[in-house]
Amino acid sequence: LKTTEEYNPDTDTWTKKADMPTARGWNPWAVVNDIIYVAGGVAGGGYVANLESYDPATDKWTVLPAMPAASAASWGLGYNGKAYFFAGTSGATQIYDPATNKWTTGAAVPGGAGEDHAVAEVDGKLYVIGGAYNPDRVLMRRYDPIANLWEPLPQVPGGVTDGWAFVVGRSIYVWCGWDNLDRRLRVFDVDSQTWSSRDNFMPQPTGANGYSRFKIAMLNGRAYFMGGGVSSNEGVGYNLNVVSFGPLEAYLYTK
Repeated sequence: LKTTEEYNPDTDTWTKKADMPTARGWNPWAVVNDIIYVAGGVAGGGYVANLESYDPATDKWTVLPAMPAASAASWGLGYNGKAYFFAGTSGATQIYDPATNKWTTGAAVPGGAGEDHAVAEVDGKLYVIGGAYNPDRVLMRRYDPIANLWEPLPQVPGGVTDGWAFVVGRSIYVWCGWDNLDRRLRVFDVDSQTWSSRDNFMPQPTGANGYSRFKIAMLNGRAYFMGGGVSSNEGVGYNLNVVSFGPLEAYLYTK
């Protein structure tokens, strides 16, 4: 797909925006200085290296230099003026600098990290959490972009595939986005480097046991869960619903 759509939580409405130049799927993105960078993905039956940026203020896309290595199913993260894309099908750490309009390659994620992991940033360190296959599902690694070094951290309880992560205070909150039948929220305390978890944190969807492959956006202290599907022992049914939680900090700390 190349469709771009904008959701307004105040009016609970969607607005179609300018199409992305390259139709694709399974593509990561990163936000740097309010510009969205979409890199790689799958198109025409193969992996692609296309990089394109979107400016929400002008509703315009710009074609940029391609990634050094075609990749899909990696996750992106904007930090300190650069866009970082970790692993995925390429296994590489690829870094785009909008100021120079150039790519560089960082140290590879230990073990390759594979596909469908979650990412987060705390205190200038970048975290890569879980992945699609064993043993990646339970691994957590921390990257220092200044030193270009990785270090292993305590394993993720139960593992995470196609997960989403966000930071509140000194904790990283991780939802598993693939067949999350226990509806579990995993919490990593950065200072103590310990994990805890909360089963059945999300409400049970009607007619199913849990959620699958949803996407999360954070806005004004609320978490918005979009698309994906609902999981049951009989399989996954996909939907276009938007579910929101918030104010998020109060919800997380009181549940």
